[in-house]
Amino acid sequence: MSISESFLSSAKYGYDFVVATTQESINNTMMEYLADLESSEVVRCYIQDAKGNPQLIEHSELVKQAKGSDPFKIPDNSPAGDQDLKNLNDVYFWYAFKASIGYPNGYAPFTPNGPALPPIVTLGSDTSSVKFNLTCANFQIVQLNVNRRGAITGWMNKSQPDGKAWIFQSKVDLRMATVGSDYSKLPKAVQGAIKNLGPNAFSIQQLLFDLDNAALETMPTIEGAQPGTPLYSTLQEAFLGAYFSQIKTNGQPGLNYSVVHSKSNLTSSLSLTDLNMEVSPYLNGQNAEQAATLCYLCATDGNSLPAPVPFSWNWVDWANRNSYNGAVSINKNTFRDYLLKQLQPSISRNSYQPEVKVVKDGLKTYFSFNLINNQAATITKPDTGATVLKAQYENSANDQAGLDGWMGSATLSTSYYLNVIFSGNTITIDQQLVVYVKVKSGFSSSGNIIDKQIMDHYTLSVDDQGELAVKLATHEVDNSQKVSFDSWYDPSSLETIAIRINKMASDIKSSNLTNIPVSIIQNFVFPGGKSFTYQDVEFSANQDLTSYITYAQPN
Repeated sequence: MSISESFLSSAKYGYDFVVATTQESINNTMMEYLADLESSEVVRCYIQDAKGNPQLIEHSELVKQAKGSDPFKIPDNSPAGDQDLKNLNDVYFWYAFKASIGYPNGYAPFTPNGPALPPIVTLGSDTSSVKFNLTCANFQIVQLNVNRRGAITGWMNKSQPDGKAWIFQSKVDLRMATVGSDYSKLPKAVQGAIKNLGPNAFSIQQLLFDLDNAALETMPTIEGAQPGTPLYSTLQEAFLGAYFSQIKTNGQPGLNYSVVHSKSNLTSSLSLTDLNMEVSPYLNGQNAEQAATLCYLCATDGNSLPAPVPFSWNWVDWANRNSYNGAVSINKNTFRDYLLKQLQPSISRNSYQPEVKVVKDGLKTYFSFNLINNQAATITKPDTGATVLKAQYENSANDQAGLDGWMGSATLSTSYYLNVIFSGNTITIDQQLVVYVKVKSGFSSSGNIIDKQIMDHYTLSVDDQGELAVKLATHEVDNSQKVSFDSWYDPSSLETIAIRINKMASDIKSSNLTNIPVSIIQNFVFPGGKSFTYQDVEFSANQDLTSYITYAQPN
């Protein structure tokens, strides 16, 4: 099953829209981003306080107090008598590290014959979490060892070796809406930074921020250092203990990189107001985790966000994994309601309440007819089928003069409908207005002064920034009749009435009953335009509006 089976309007799901990206595309794009990232370097230095606990000190202040001795410039295994080590020991220096997030040296494809960098993100089959490997372009750690008497017993200065990066592994909790999760325990300001509801919500930069943010991490394990060695102990205690404890307190992103907007200036037509994430494993595939998807579950306009549940279809087929990075699907109800807001003026404009008056004055009878629009049509939203929206208004008015209408009678009836159909890559809007009039005054005459149907077929495509492109084909059927009335006792009066009625009908057809403007549909912009390019827009078998997506070049 593929995206053609998307069924977000099912009671099982109910998300307003979903953005799904494959594990393979996340890793490829994230590695490209990391390779070009100019990340600021984080430096942390620690001395021992009077109680023997680590105390943070600025690097520049440490070097100043240590008479110019910089711990990062002292070679590994320097002898205890080294003057720089003595200077550091005099100010109770303990350990320090500096690191910057990025693509580590010595790995393919940038190093010929180098090893492949392990996946940064592994989605697997757990729908509530992912495995995240934090990599650093450079990482250096130093430590001064002293005995109880304060004498120097050893010096360590280690840097991450090329092709053997120190990889910090986390299992990241995706449950951003679950009470009791790490996310829900954070201050609101920090939650807002992670749950980005702005135009860059789905960017690879924001995803990297979410995964790396200490607020979402469990204690990582370290690959590349053997447990029990001084290096491992120092990394475990200094980097993971002190550093992440501080970051969790401050709620700051892990290694000081920034999120940058990409090219698009278009604003999505859907206002994102809440989101959550889940993993959707690839179904019916062996060893197909590359096509597993990370899914953003999204709510708009303040709607409640249903809990994550597994999807019963694949977002990207295995055969298409190299052509697309993922897919976006908009709940048919969400897109239908968006269109309804745009169509409401046309519906109201063609919903007419009829008014008729027949008045006897001596031997003369006076007729008056009026149509008052902007009435409230009945809106129906079918749960299933290609017809997703029905609007209908019907009304009738009649009057008479004289006993049993002997001096004259008249009837005016209106009927209007509009149907919206989603199928394939086409939206069809079918509307018809019928206005029936009947006048009896000596002789009886009647007819549909308006009987016009307009079927607009909008064939959809999408540009690379998510804006719908539309080709319109229209089919019109006009069976309207001109009416004429005859009377042996008042011919001039009825002739004037016929002229007025026919003109009223002509005015309505030319000014109100017209094509639905292309702009109503064409102005729709998919969410995520700052992060993706779009291809192959189509309605699913359940009328969700879908499009395949590719990550835009990350900045």
